[in-house]
Amino acid sequence: MSMSEETKGSEPPQITYFVVFSLSIIFLAISMVRYPLWGL
Repeated sequence: MSMSEETKGSEPPQITYFVVFSLSIIFLAISMVRYPLWGL
């Protein structure tokens, strides 16, 4: 059983959704700090 065989399922593992969600939240926070929309 290798990692490539486990990730070839019909749906991606739960950790994939968690990583993508975390990265999107971090990117949103950084963008809000660097370019504050409330300052317009």
